[in-house]
Amino acid sequence: MGKIGSGLGIGGGAGSGASTKKKTGGVKKTGGSGGYSGGGGYSGGGNKVSSNSSGQYSAPAPVPGTPAGGGPIPAIQAFLNGDIGFQQQNRNLNKTFGDFLADMKRRRSSLTSEYGLSSKAMGDQKVRDLSDIEADYGARGMLRSGLYADAVGDYNTEWGQRMSDLQRRQNEALAALNQEGNSMRAQTEEQKRAAKEAAIRRRAEQYGL
Repeated sequence: MGKIGSGLGIGGGAGSGASTKKKTGGVKKTGGSGGYSGGGGYSGGGNKVSSNSSGQYSAPAPVPGTPAGGGPIPAIQAFLNGDIGFQQQNRNLNKTFGDFLADMKRRRSSLTSEYGLSSKAMGDQKVRDLSDIEADYGARGMLRSGLYADAVGDYNTEWGQRMSDLQRRQNEALAALNQEGNSMRAQTEEQKRAAKEAAIRRRAEQYGL
């Protein structure tokens, strides 16, 4: 049988002889219309993986807000837990407020003690004063008179007013102390809120949010 004078080449053109095609280990990429072109890339959702005209692939662009080194962005609370400046500021604020509460407790105890001593002193004085009044009117034989009763009544009224004044001053002092405590608590909470907002801004700047 004679030689075949013409044959079909792999590339789609006409061959001139019966030469055989050497096998290769892979698919040959060509830039022509009949081969595989790597210039288009694959897009299947998410970040696009693209390649240039020479078939080299590039990494996808990072999602906005992703740290430069990759990895997830920490949640706000996780960031706050690990933020040294924020945690130290909170410790300082808590210590200051704790010291204030301790001093407030001491002052309240002092007010209560002073009020108790004053009340007892006034009570003891009342006993002595009424005894003196009784002795005075008794010495004059007037214990059964209306004058003695009036004297005792006037004294009890005056003593009651003095006790009311003492109680009022005590209540005012305690109210002022409580108001001071409420103001300090509000101030501390506001400082904590400002510290938290500053830390959240640092997180946004650090991760480009």
